[in-house]
Amino acid sequence: MLHFVFQTALHLDAPYIAAAVLFWTGYLVYRLRAPEQARAWGLRSDTFATSLKANGVLLLIGGAAMVGFGLSHGRGWPNLWVHGFSHGWLASLAYIYVLGEDPLAAVRQMFNV
Repeated sequence: MLHFVFQTALHLDAPYIAAAVLFWTGYLVYRLRAPEQARAWGLRSDTFATSLKANGVLLLIGGAAMVGFGLSHGRGWPNLWVHGFSHGWLASLAYIYVLGEDPLAAVRQMFNV
C-alpha cells in the first residue's frame, strides 16, 4: 500500500526508499540482538561454501537467461559492463577497507588454492 501511495501516486521514490531502508535496517538490528537469531536465520559460516556453490550455479543460469532474452529482443548491453565492474570493485573495496577481509579468501579456500 505504501509503495503505491509514495511511488505511484505521489512520485516520491527517494523518500520511500530511504524510509524502507531505515525501517528494515532498524528491524534487523533489533531482531539480531537476540542470541542465536542470526544462526536461526541461516546467517552462519559452516554452510557458506555449499551455499556459494549453489548460488553460483543459479547466478550463471539466471544471467545466461537474461542475456539471452535481451539479445533475442534486440537489446544491447552498453552499460552492463560498467555496472558490473563498478559493483565488483565497490564490493572488493568494502571487503578490504570496511570489513578488513580478503574478498578472495573464500574462493581460494573453496578451490584449495
